[in-house]
Amino acid sequence: MPKPKRTSKNFDTIESPAKKKATNKESTSDTDHNLISQTQEISIIKEPIKEPIKEPIKDFLIVVGSYERILYGINGCWVKSDQNDFDKCKPSLRFDPTFIFPAHIGCIKAVAVGSITTIQFYNKSHMISGSEDGTICIWRSKDWECLKILKGHKGRVNSVDIHPSGKIALSVSSDKTVRLWNFLTGRKAAANKLGREGEIVLWNPSGDHYAILMGQEIKIFNTIDGQVTQNFQLKSSRYLCMRYFAHETLGDLLIAGSEDKTVRVYNVKNGDCIATYMGHKNR
Repeated sequence: MPKPKRTSKNFDTIESPAKKKATNKESTSDTDHNLISQTQEISIIKEPIKEPIKEPIKDFLIVVGSYERILYGINGCWVKSDQNDFDKCKPSLRFDPTFIFPAHIGCIKAVAVGSITTIQFYNKSHMISGSEDGTICIWRSKDWECLKILKGHKGRVNSVDIHPSGKIALSVSSDKTVRLWNFLTGRKAAANKLGREGEIVLWNPSGDHYAILMGQEIKIFNTIDGQVTQNFQLKSSRYLCMRYFAHETLGDLLIAGSEDKTVRVYNVKNGDCIATYMGHKNR
């Protein structure tokens, strides 16, 4: 039987072991080169892109008055659909009603929003508020109508206290003055310079004296002539709060708390510290 002839085509299809090993080596080298290139491309892609720092979007409050004598409070919120990618998603604005206040007896033509710094009630009929803009407002608690706006202070109103008679009031401010207000006329009656910022003002129960707290010092004034009758001081601490107490035999007592975790009781008549209480873990 005749043997099949070996053609060049059949011969080329049969690779020698050395040639096959070289081919595999070249293929492996090409694969490694492609993997390195892809890794370099991935590392380049994954490098963080430095973007300018963006200011956060803040929510806001809208206060609107109407001719129907109603005050509306609307909260504006910026909302984004994709919470996982908040920076890249375009925000949308959402409005949520927060309050509806039918307080005024006439149409509302102007509205102002500010920070309230102090509030004082007189019985259950009226409320006095002081604010950052230096104004004092008198409110009727029955319908929360603002009866009068008192202007005079040139700085933040820190404290307001109403006289036991309900006819006058005192206020202290960051402008370092104490002002007396006449509620019958709705005007300022007097103003005195303190030289220091008064933080708290307080009438005594009978209304013939008042106290002003100024950091490390509490001064007691006579209502008639405005003269200082007593002066209580701390050397290494400062006062934070005070309250009058009418004692049956000792008369007016002033109770003051301070930053040194101490409560002191003063006899206003003779100026003595008659008691000291320590027990608070903080000021």
